[in-house]
Amino acid sequence: MRVAIITESFPPDVNGVAHCVLRVAELLTRGGHHPLVIAPRPPRAKRDELPVAAPAAGGPLDLVADGVTGFLVPPSDPGAFTGAVARLAADPAMRAAFGAAGRRTVLGRSWPALTVELLGHYSQVLGTPKRAKVTL
Repeated sequence: MRVAIITESFPPDVNGVAHCVLRVAELLTRGGHHPLVIAPRPPRAKRDELPVAAPAAGGPLDLVADGVTGFLVPPSDPGAFTGAVARLAADPAMRAAFGAAGRRTVLGRSWPALTVELLGHYSQVLGTPKRAKVTL
């Protein structure tokens, strides 16, 4: 099984979340699985159609739809994180559904599209017309 583990805290950070992520990754590897630890870029997991288990804090809150593209768990609860990964490990259909849903959310999310969106937000806040055309 391939599974993405999204974390904003991973060794060499020294804290409970980093320790938990490292331990889960080691256990998955020993079990013959292929964990991908991503810190902190969930869009790669989405592009690669991987289900996500991530802390419900920081960037993952904006990038992971809990119960749709993966699971968001309390960042200070290693048991919840381990439980989310175990649910993914036990359910191939859920992994496939979450991965496909994640991929759909990033289709069309190119750097030019994101830049145009950001410029639109700036224009709206500043009350100015949007004039930029972005090409990369």
